[in-house]
Amino acid sequence: MYVGRQPGGLDIYAGNPVYTNSQTISNIPTDGSTIYVRLFTYVNGGYQYNDYTYTAGSSPP
Repeated sequence: MYVGRQPGGLDIYAGNPVYTNSQTISNIPTDGSTIYVRLFTYVNGGYQYNDYTYTAGSSPP
């Protein structure tokens, strides 16, 4: 899984393969910015990925 500030980016998190149903990521921005997540899946002998887009929450003033 990659997490970044641009599609396919990994400036927030670039992880090794995870064989669980969940992953905790620290250092997520709290400024309302867009966060991009690329989730890899191993299928038929190769990796495929799906991209997801989220909006970071913002901290109250």
